[in-house]
Amino acid sequence: MFANRKLAREGGDPLSEKRRVESTPTFADAVRQVWKQLRPGWRSPEHAQLWLSSLERYAVPRIGKMPISEVTSADVIGILAPIWHDMPPTARKLRQRIRNGRGHGMSVAMDLRPDNPCDRIGPVLGSQGNGVRHMRALPHGSRSSFRDWAAEETDHPREVVEAALAHKVRNQVEAAS
Repeated sequence: MFANRKLAREGGDPLSEKRRVESTPTFADAVRQVWKQLRPGWRSPEHAQLWLSSLERYAVPRIGKMPISEVTSADVIGILAPIWHDMPPTARKLRQRIRNGRGHGMSVAMDLRPDNPCDRIGPVLGSQGNGVRHMRALPHGSRSSFRDWAAEETDHPREVVEAALAHKVRNQVEAAS
């Protein structure tokens, strides 16, 4: 009520402002609309499903019911901060989908908001690091034993054996095969 009076005192029209807010799509509606527009251009149905499901899992529960013009940088930080360092690839893709996901791009284009709330959040979230974790090497005696065994028992070239020594398999499925 006070906002309407303030708007009227400043020369605005409270009724037209109310109609504008009511006609503004929610974030969830904008996500669905954009997904429907972009889906035919994607080669993979899996990509289309991942695009939508990541937004529905992380962003829609928090800001889905908000009008897209009301979403702030603080809201986006609240979505990304819990996963920013724990799941860097997911967080980066989610940020890109929120920023370029045309939900906000669409709202800027339709003059529903002057800026994109994702534009200035990088310094707040911080660096994700390079993600490289080095593995411990085999002790020297184990390396020579493996090299000797491979030379006697297999037909693999020396280079393949050296590559096997340099490679530690983290994936249990790959290690089993």
